[in-house]
Amino acid sequence: MCRYPIAITSLLMLIVTLNEPGSNWPIDIRIFDHRLQGNFLYWLFSFSAAAYIPLTIASAILFSIDLVTLAKNKTKRNIFNLLFFSAINVLALYRFNNWVMNEIF
Repeated sequence: MCRYPIAITSLLMLIVTLNEPGSNWPIDIRIFDHRLQGNFLYWLFSFSAAAYIPLTIASAILFSIDLVTLAKNKTKRNIFNLLFFSAINVLALYRFNNWVMNEIF
């Protein structure tokens, strides 16, 4: 499994939760004569909302794989993988869910 893309997605979800829903992060990028404008926080929120369910499934799979690996051989790397990557994913999913329910709805 790809641990680092999942961790980066989780960290992006955490960035969304650290802002107010009305925050405005305007961007104006010009790439190959195409203009990209808008609110970056809105795009980040849309990405996070779309990634919520797949990230939940991937986090559960990663947690179970790490738990089985830890049961087979208890090395510091396996303990670190279990604690660090699982903690980031659980924290991001919990904060995003809490943020959406409290701030938006």
